[in-house]
Amino acid sequence: MNNFTQLHLHSSYSLNSGTVKIDDLIVFAKKNKIRSLAVTDYINIFSAVKFYQKCIQSSIKPIIGCEIPVLVNDSHKLDNIILLCQNIDGYHNLNKILSHIHTSRSSHLGASLAILEKYNSHLICLSGGRNGICGLSSLNKSTTETKVILNELSSVFINRFYMEIDRTERQNENSYNNNSLSLASELNIPVVATNDVLFLSDADYDANEVKVAINQKTKLDERANQSDYSPNQYFKTEKEMISLFSDIPSSIENIDEIVKRCNFKFPDFKYHLPKFPNPSEKDDVTYFKDCCEDGLKKYFVNNSIDQKIYKDRLNLEINVIQSMGFASYFLIVQEFILWAKNNDVPVGPGRGSGAGSLVAFVLGITNIDPIKYNLLFERFLNPERISMP
Repeated sequence: MNNFTQLHLHSSYSLNSGTVKIDDLIVFAKKNKIRSLAVTDYINIFSAVKFYQKCIQSSIKPIIGCEIPVLVNDSHKLDNIILLCQNIDGYHNLNKILSHIHTSRSSHLGASLAILEKYNSHLICLSGGRNGICGLSSLNKSTTETKVILNELSSVFINRFYMEIDRTERQNENSYNNNSLSLASELNIPVVATNDVLFLSDADYDANEVKVAINQKTKLDERANQSDYSPNQYFKTEKEMISLFSDIPSSIENIDEIVKRCNFKFPDFKYHLPKFPNPSEKDDVTYFKDCCEDGLKKYFVNNSIDQKIYKDRLNLEINVIQSMGFASYFLIVQEFILWAKNNDVPVGPGRGSGAGSLVAFVLGITNIDPIKYNLLFERFLNPERISMP
């Protein structure tokens, strides 16, 4: 297979379980000649940027995904699904789904079917395995109820919904997997094999147990007979997975199919700065310049200094700041610094290279006259070295 990988994997960025470190995952993939990797942390994509950059640096195809709970009527926790981004549009939709989950006031964290329907485009959905739609909890529901949910998800993720099967030797696994396979056949849902990966090696099982115990605020002794996790939830190789799912070869073939369908790429990195709401009728360039000049005039009132030197320095800094697109940034910082000072919130005099800016000084952001102390503005901002101020 050209594109084998594990499509359900929790990294150490998952707060509930998972010990896989991104750097270790990359090393493991290179050692085992794995050409694509997926990370599907629980209700977060904290690792997305680091994971993507590390993969690209190592010529590995990154697949960004997430495990999220599905809700019925915005209040009843149903079960988990896996969402995988096919491209940048899918990534944006995943962000919207996660934003809704974390800003909703529901008693359960999760996404409703309505939200999934609204933001489903360019996302591939897996049924979630043991903790999913046809997993352990389905044994306590009627087959009809499970069918309804599967049909709803299939209609939302048209030709992008897969029945996820994992075999990790956990309690009741055969029962719900058999049900899953039967329903997949009846409803014409393609099957995909995963291993619900939480660690790279089975030797890391105990470390995951410690993390889970901390998360659940329990003692390790109290988890001695737990059935939630298994030492088999390590990153199994292609050979191991083929052997494990030899009776369902299509489940392995569909891994390759899904990897081919996911072609995510971050756009070239650039800063997205907020725009300062100009309270005047002046254009932004004029307003910023006037604010700086007014601040300098106030400084001239009580100080006998060479005004030409200060005016020339101020004009130089204003031109550089505006050419680099940081005028709004300065005005926003000025706003919260002045608010802090006016509301008895302690503010420092300025630190680092920022103290070399006359603009920052006349706007009240810093308290240090950079000309008086021979401080260089170029150490703070320089058109030949583009960086955030």
